[in-house]
Amino acid sequence: MIDTDKESLAYADNHLDIRVLRGDATSISILKDASVQDSDLVIGVTSSETTNLTLCMLAKQLGCKRTIAEFPIRNL
Repeated sequence: MIDTDKESLAYADNHLDIRVLRGDATSISILKDASVQDSDLVIGVTSSETTNLTLCMLAKQLGCKRTIAEFPIRNL
């Protein structure tokens, strides 16, 4: 899990069996630290459609096998 929110990361680190990294999910250096190049799947699930798409495109370019970009539902 990559997030900029320290509290979300602390909760995830203490309650879930996942690796957490603090930073911008669209940063190539953070994605390399997360080893996305060796990942089978990266999922972008932020509230920002642009961030999710950018994350997935970068992860794919770095070598991730599959990506999923969530498109947040907007109130119309």
